[in-house]
Amino acid sequence: MFLLSSSLLAACGSEQKESSSNSSPKTQQVSGHKTTAQEKGTDKKAQSKHKKSSANSKQLEINYDDYQLKDQKDYTADFTDESWVDTKVVIDKVEIDQVAAQEYDSANDGTFDVNGFVRLHMSVTPTRDINFYPTQGTAIYNDGQQQEATGNESWDGEIAKDATKDGWISFPVKELNNVTDLTSIRLKFTADYDTDNYEDDAAYQDYDLTLDLK
Repeated sequence: MFLLSSSLLAACGSEQKESSSNSSPKTQQVSGHKTTAQEKGTDKKAQSKHKKSSANSKQLEINYDDYQLKDQKDYTADFTDESWVDTKVVIDKVEIDQVAAQEYDSANDGTFDVNGFVRLHMSVTPTRDINFYPTQGTAIYNDGQQQEATGNESWDGEIAKDATKDGWISFPVKELNNVTDLTSIRLKFTADYDTDNYEDDAAYQDYDLTLDLK
Protein backbone atom coordinates (compact mmCIF):
# COMPACT_ATOMS: atom_id res chain seq x y z
CA MET A 1 0.00 0.00 0.00
CA PHE A 2 2.77 2.33 0.85
CA LEU A 3 4.48 1.56 -2.42
CA LEU A 4 1.28 2.26 -4.34
CA SER A 5 0.81 5.59 -2.61
CA SER A 6 4.37 6.54 -3.32
CA SER A 7 3.91 5.71 -6.97
CA LEU A 8 0.75 7.76 -7.12
CA LEU A 9 2.46 10.71 -5.45
CA ALA A 10 5.39 10.46 -7.82
CA ALA A 11 3.05 10.34 -10.80
CA CYS A 12 1.10 13.34 -9.54
CA GLY A 13 4.32 15.25 -8.97
CA SER A 14 5.49 14.42 -12.45
CA GLU A 15 2.19 15.61 -13.95
CA GLN A 16 2.34 18.87 -11.95
CA LYS A 17 5.85 19.55 -13.19
CA GLU A 18 4.83 18.79 -16.75
CA SER A 19 1.73 20.96 -16.42
CA SER A 20 3.80 23.76 -14.91
CA SER A 21 6.31 23.44 -17.71
CA ASN A 22 3.60 23.50 -20.39
CA SER A 23 1.85 26.56 -18.90
CA SER A 24 4.98 28.73 -18.85
CA PRO A 25 5.11 31.32 -21.70
CA LYS A 26 7.11 30.31 -24.74
CA THR A 27 10.15 32.44 -25.57
CA GLN A 28 9.98 33.90 -29.10
CA GLN A 29 13.08 34.61 -31.13
CA VAL A 30 13.93 38.19 -32.16
CA SER A 31 16.05 38.89 -35.20
CA GLY A 32 17.76 42.18 -36.02
CA HIS A 33 19.29 43.96 -38.98
CA LYS A 34 20.88 47.24 -39.92
CA THR A 35 18.19 49.87 -40.64
CA THR A 36 17.69 50.03 -44.39
CA ALA A 37 17.52 53.17 -46.52
CA GLN A 38 13.86 52.44 -47.23
CA GLU A 39 13.10 52.27 -43.50
CA LYS A 40 14.96 55.56 -42.98
CA GLY A 41 12.99 57.15 -45.81
CA THR A 42 16.17 57.84 -47.79
CA ASP A 43 15.74 55.17 -50.45
CA LYS A 44 16.59 56.99 -53.69
CA LYS A 45 14.69 54.48 -55.79
CA ALA A 46 11.58 54.96 -53.69
CA GLN A 47 11.99 58.74 -53.83
CA SER A 48 12.47 58.58 -57.59
CA LYS A 49 9.31 56.49 -57.92
CA HIS A 50 7.42 59.04 -55.80
CA LYS A 51 8.69 61.94 -57.90
CA LYS A 52 7.74 60.12 -61.08
CA SER A 53 4.29 59.45 -59.70
CA SER A 54 3.91 63.12 -58.74
CA ALA A 55 5.02 64.19 -62.21
CA ASN A 56 2.55 61.83 -63.85
CA SER A 57 -0.28 63.17 -61.70
CA LYS A 58 0.49 66.68 -63.03
CA GLN A 59 -0.25 68.59 -59.87
CA LEU A 60 1.05 71.99 -58.85
CA GLU A 61 1.49 72.69 -55.14
CA ILE A 62 0.86 76.27 -53.98
CA ASN A 63 0.57 77.15 -50.29
CA TYR A 64 0.28 73.44 -49.42
CA ASP A 65 -2.72 73.05 -51.74
CA ASP A 66 -2.59 70.85 -54.84
CA TYR A 67 -3.93 72.19 -58.14
CA GLN A 68 -4.63 69.97 -61.12
CA LEU A 69 -2.26 71.07 -63.89
CA LYS A 70 -3.90 71.28 -67.33
CA ASP A 71 -1.17 72.97 -69.36
CA GLN A 72 2.20 74.62 -68.85
CA LYS A 73 4.44 76.92 -70.87
CA ASP A 74 8.05 77.68 -69.97
CA TYR A 75 10.04 80.70 -71.09
CA THR A 76 13.77 81.25 -70.86
CA ALA A 77 14.31 84.83 -69.71
CA ASP A 78 17.37 87.00 -70.04
CA PHE A 79 16.63 89.89 -67.70
CA THR A 80 19.25 91.61 -65.54
CA ASP A 81 18.91 94.79 -63.49
CA GLU A 82 21.67 96.53 -61.52
CA SER A 83 20.08 99.96 -61.16
CA TRP A 84 19.92 100.01 -57.35
CA VAL A 85 23.26 100.24 -55.47
CA ASP A 86 24.77 97.70 -57.90
CA THR A 87 22.45 94.94 -56.69
CA LYS A 88 22.35 92.34 -59.44
CA VAL A 89 18.82 91.05 -60.03
CA VAL A 90 18.38 88.28 -62.60
CA ILE A 91 15.16 86.69 -63.86
CA ASP A 92 16.02 83.64 -65.95
CA LYS A 93 12.80 81.60 -66.06
CA VAL A 94 9.10 82.31 -66.45
CA GLU A 95 6.47 79.60 -66.09
CA ILE A 96 2.79 79.92 -66.98
CA ASP A 97 0.62 77.20 -65.43
CA GLN A 98 -3.01 76.61 -66.37
CA VAL A 99 -4.91 74.65 -63.71
CA ALA A 100 -8.42 73.31 -63.28
CA ALA A 101 -10.58 75.99 -61.68
CA GLN A 102 -10.17 75.83 -57.92
CA GLU A 103 -10.68 78.07 -54.91
CA TYR A 104 -7.60 79.99 -53.81
CA ASP A 105 -7.13 81.62 -50.40
CA SER A 106 -5.17 84.85 -50.84
CA ALA A 107 -3.33 86.77 -48.16
CA ASN A 108 -5.29 90.04 -48.44
CA ASP A 109 -8.07 89.62 -51.01
CA GLY A 110 -10.02 86.74 -49.50
CA THR A 111 -10.86 83.60 -51.44
CA PHE A 112 -11.57 83.40 -55.16
CA ASP A 113 -11.38 80.89 -58.00
CA VAL A 114 -8.18 80.71 -60.03
CA ASN A 115 -7.42 79.14 -63.39
CA GLY A 116 -3.66 79.46 -63.33
CA PHE A 117 -0.43 80.71 -61.82
CA VAL A 118 2.55 82.73 -63.00
CA ARG A 119 5.93 81.70 -61.57
CA LEU A 120 9.17 83.66 -61.93
CA HIS A 121 12.63 82.39 -61.04
CA MET A 122 14.88 85.14 -59.68
CA SER A 123 18.37 85.47 -58.21
CA VAL A 124 19.87 88.45 -56.40
CA THR A 125 23.47 89.36 -55.53
CA PRO A 126 23.93 92.61 -53.55
CA THR A 127 27.11 94.61 -53.01
CA ARG A 128 26.00 95.48 -49.47
CA ASP A 129 23.65 93.99 -46.88
CA ILE A 130 20.08 94.53 -48.04
CA ASN A 131 16.46 93.59 -47.37
CA PHE A 132 14.79 92.28 -50.50
CA TYR A 133 11.09 91.35 -50.83
CA PRO A 134 9.97 90.09 -54.27
CA THR A 135 7.91 87.27 -52.68
CA GLN A 136 5.70 90.04 -51.25
CA GLY A 137 5.37 91.73 -54.61
CA THR A 138 2.55 92.43 -57.05
CA ALA A 139 2.11 91.28 -60.65
CA ILE A 140 0.06 93.04 -63.31
CA TYR A 141 -0.72 91.09 -66.48
CA ASN A 142 -1.32 92.41 -69.99
CA ASP A 143 -5.09 91.78 -69.63
CA GLY A 144 -5.33 94.08 -66.60
CA GLN A 145 -5.39 91.47 -63.84
CA GLN A 146 -3.44 92.52 -60.74
CA GLN A 147 -2.49 89.93 -58.13
CA GLU A 148 -0.31 89.72 -55.03
CA ALA A 149 2.33 87.01 -54.65
CA THR A 150 1.16 83.78 -53.04
CA GLY A 151 3.69 84.16 -50.22
CA ASN A 152 4.51 80.44 -50.07
CA GLU A 153 8.15 81.10 -50.97
CA SER A 154 10.47 82.56 -48.34
CA TRP A 155 13.93 82.61 -49.86
CA ASP A 156 14.24 86.41 -49.81
CA GLY A 157 14.42 88.90 -46.92
CA GLU A 158 17.81 89.72 -45.42
CA ILE A 159 20.59 89.10 -47.94
CA ALA A 160 24.24 89.66 -47.03
CA LYS A 161 26.81 91.48 -49.14
CA ASP A 162 28.17 89.38 -52.04
CA ALA A 163 25.85 86.47 -51.22
CA THR A 164 23.60 85.07 -53.95
CA LYS A 165 20.10 83.87 -53.16
CA ASP A 166 17.55 82.58 -55.61
CA GLY A 167 14.06 81.15 -55.70
CA TRP A 168 10.61 81.23 -57.24
CA ILE A 169 7.89 83.86 -56.94
CA SER A 170 4.32 82.74 -57.64
CA PHE A 171 1.21 84.76 -58.51
CA PRO A 172 -2.38 83.55 -59.06
CA VAL A 173 -4.28 84.13 -62.29
CA LYS A 174 -8.07 84.38 -62.11
CA GLU A 175 -8.80 84.14 -65.82
CA LEU A 176 -6.61 82.00 -68.09
CA ASN A 177 -8.16 80.27 -71.09
CA ASN A 178 -4.79 79.44 -72.63
CA VAL A 179 -1.18 79.54 -71.40
CA THR A 180 -0.37 81.89 -74.29
CA ASP A 181 -2.95 84.48 -73.19
CA LEU A 182 -0.39 86.26 -71.03
CA THR A 183 2.09 88.24 -73.10
CA SER A 184 3.57 90.58 -70.49
CA ILE A 185 4.08 90.63 -66.73
CA ARG A 186 4.75 93.78 -64.74
CA LEU A 187 6.44 93.03 -61.42
CA LYS A 188 6.51 95.48 -58.49
CA PHE A 189 8.22 94.95 -55.13
CA THR A 190 10.35 96.78 -52.57
CA ALA A 191 13.86 96.59 -51.15
CA ASP A 192 15.91 98.60 -48.66
CA TYR A 193 19.07 98.69 -46.58
CA ASP A 194 19.76 99.83 -43.03
CA THR A 195 21.36 103.23 -42.55
CA ASP A 196 21.62 105.98 -39.93
CA ASN A 197 21.62 108.62 -42.64
CA TYR A 198 18.03 109.84 -42.86
CA GLU A 199 18.88 111.83 -45.98
CA ASP A 200 19.99 108.75 -47.89
CA ASP A 201 17.34 108.57 -50.60
CA ALA A 202 18.85 105.38 -52.01
CA ALA A 203 18.08 103.41 -48.85
CA TYR A 204 14.63 102.49 -50.19
CA GLN A 205 13.92 101.05 -53.61
CA ASP A 206 10.65 100.45 -55.43
CA TYR A 207 11.29 97.94 -58.20
CA ASP A 208 9.02 98.18 -61.24
CA LEU A 209 10.00 95.66 -63.93
CA THR A 210 8.18 94.46 -67.05
CA LEU A 211 8.76 91.13 -68.77
CA ASP A 212 7.59 90.62 -72.37
CA LEU A 213 6.79 86.99 -73.16
CA LYS A 214 7.59 86.00 -76.73
